[in-house]
Amino acid sequence: PGITTYDLWVTDGTNTGTHKVAASGGVAGLSPSSYAALNGSVYFDGADTSGNFNLFKVDGSTGSVSKVAVGNASSTGLNPTSTAASNGKLYFQGKDAASNVTLWVSDGTAAGTSEVKVAGLTGSYYPSVLTPYGSKLAFAASSGVYLTDGTTAGTSQIPLGALSLFGNVNAMAKVGDKLVF
Repeated sequence: PGITTYDLWVTDGTNTGTHKVAASGGVAGLSPSSYAALNGSVYFDGADTSGNFNLFKVDGSTGSVSKVAVGNASSTGLNPTSTAASNGKLYFQGKDAASNVTLWVSDGTAAGTSEVKVAGLTGSYYPSVLTPYGSKLAFAASSGVYLTDGTTAGTSQIPLGALSLFGNVNAMAKVGDKLVF
């Protein structure tokens, strides 16, 4: 049988160890993207039975796939993208109930998944280039570069002094104890 990219696959690097992963509830054609590993599981953006894109989890020990049912998500799906793991937390760009595109944080459970409110930013702020940086996560938003620990109180804009950003931050990397963007 041919391989389609609309399904989720796992391999150990051998022919016999390569197979399609079956989702719970008979979900087919997950169209998975934006993967991140956290605590022995892999999280990704995938299509649910309604065709809405939401957060899914592949259990690393059993290989089972399940949807992480998240509250306050858009009725058309959370649409988690730009997924990154940092300091034991999963971060991603997602859509809230008002369809604003914001930063979300998760411990991998529905109860432990929430929006990160950022002081001074309202509506959609389109977090991107999510980059682990020490015990925090760096991300670009519509008005600058921020650091977060996943809480509102622990999220702040990196001061640029008299400088201002022109255009978008397209990439970031941690080099030693510095953040390059």
